[in-house]
Amino acid sequence: MVFLKIFPFGTNSIYRDVIQLCSINEKEIRNIIKKINLNDKKKVENQFIDKNFFTESDFKKLSVDHLKNIIEARIIDMLDYIFNKNKNLNYINRSNIHLHLFFEDDNILENLGEIFVENFKIDKKTTQIHLLKLNDFLALSGAAELIFKGWDKEAIPLIHKKKSLISSFFERFF
Repeated sequence: MVFLKIFPFGTNSIYRDVIQLCSINEKEIRNIIKKINLNDKKKVENQFIDKNFFTESDFKKLSVDHLKNIIEARIIDMLDYIFNKNKNLNYINRSNIHLHLFFEDDNILENLGEIFVENFKIDKKTTQIHLLKLNDFLALSGAAELIFKGWDKEAIPLIHKKKSLISSFFERFF
């Protein structure tokens, strides 16, 4: 069984939350997420964001842990909407499934991917979670659509009108 749904929000909401809550420029937060790997729990604790990241806005003494908490709150909210509390998915057995998450932003995929995996409310021993780049999505979505909907010329009834011998003769030659 295949279930494909595209949601009208993305990882840009993570950037917007940090921009609003920390008063940081979008270019700066993209650079921070690109350079600091928030997947590593040991590096995050008791570490502050370096002053060199603040090129366009005023320097703020922000801890990496505070930044990670803001990002993780948004990720949990997104996963609850997509999977954890989605009533459309109550019928599936959540122990033996394959989940594919596609990311447009490579920095989110590389530096925040493990936060997504940690916050799924599933049995992680039997379930496989795949984090993929968006360009991989195009091929897989086409395959999922074929599996779900079938071929477009499959089982479509055609109506053949009865024609006289003279009209079928003229149709073939003209």
